[in-house]
Amino acid sequence: MTSTRFVFLDVVRGIAVLWMIQVHITNAFLDPALRHSPFFDVLNISNGYVAPTFIFCAGAGFWIAVGRKMQAYLEGGKVLRGYLRRLFYILWCGYVLHVPFYSLDRMLIATRAELMPGLQIDVLHTIVYSSLLALCIVFATKSVERMTNVCGIVTLTIMFTSWIAYVIGTPPDSPFPLLPWSAYFFAGVFLTGRFMTSTQKDSMAKRWVALGIGGPFVLFFVHHLPFAMPWESLWWKVSPSILLFRMCATMLLFGGLYLMESTLQVSRIAKFLQRVGQESLLMYVAHLLIVYGHGADLIRDVLHIHDTGYLGVAAIYLVITIPLLFFMWWWHDFKKRSPDLAVRVLTAQIIGMTIFFILIPADFHLW
Repeated sequence: MTSTRFVFLDVVRGIAVLWMIQVHITNAFLDPALRHSPFFDVLNISNGYVAPTFIFCAGAGFWIAVGRKMQAYLEGGKVLRGYLRRLFYILWCGYVLHVPFYSLDRMLIATRAELMPGLQIDVLHTIVYSSLLALCIVFATKSVERMTNVCGIVTLTIMFTSWIAYVIGTPPDSPFPLLPWSAYFFAGVFLTGRFMTSTQKDSMAKRWVALGIGGPFVLFFVHHLPFAMPWESLWWKVSPSILLFRMCATMLLFGGLYLMESTLQVSRIAKFLQRVGQESLLMYVAHLLIVYGHGADLIRDVLHIHDTGYLGVAAIYLVITIPLLFFMWWWHDFKKRSPDLAVRVLTAQIIGMTIFFILIPADFHLW
């Protein structure tokens, strides 16, 4: 397995998380009157690519980690424990972002309906649970190649059966339920494995670019043929076609940036995006806490806005993103200088937030 760190992989993740910030700011601040225009329709379709790409990148990262550390994982030692601790932290972040009330006192008197949002599955949950299943596949197959092939089978199974759950049951009330969203993770594992073990990466990257451009046209053509598939009424939600449609953009970005790898290796912009990609978890969690937390109310009060146009959305994007990027840059350097201290800081974060959660009274308000 190659030990080379490809810049383009981190750049893909960096672009995804920066675009994701735009998605959430647009959703939270854009004037509803502007949501009924061709421009917004195009923007909304492009926004639909972001979460799949983010989850796909997690699958790609999983394959690369296993490719380098397969034996260490199978031995069940320090490396595996470190990986599981990271998954626990990501999952903890996922549930913190969805906790209905940041007070145990308030949770104990909450109704069932008030508590249900805390059980929703989001991007971070999907990544963690998919990673754990993929890790089980690693232990079962004990081979990177076999693990890759099994993940390919899992991808196809999820893609072509998830719609059944929506037909025979109640659709999950979650933004990114495991079915079908975990398909992007396992696709990331499988396709990255096929790509990284290929002896003709340039040719494969070009094919991915071609599929990324031509695939949507083929999928829409098939969608409008005069025969109906069983998932027709769910085409935009859970059909195999919509999963492939969204994956086309990821493959286009993945293949296109790989073909630019030599340029990215010396590009300052690429180095910046690479660092954003490496700290994508921090950027993801921090911007959600701001956009959907008290930070959004503060921005509305300071800027005297409730709903705004696209220029306002762009201004808010800069107000939120630029400070986060400075903090991200500092945190990245801090982890490199003092990795053990950084772990202690994160441990203190978990303990501190847990203690506050237990002690804060039900009637507490920040302001």
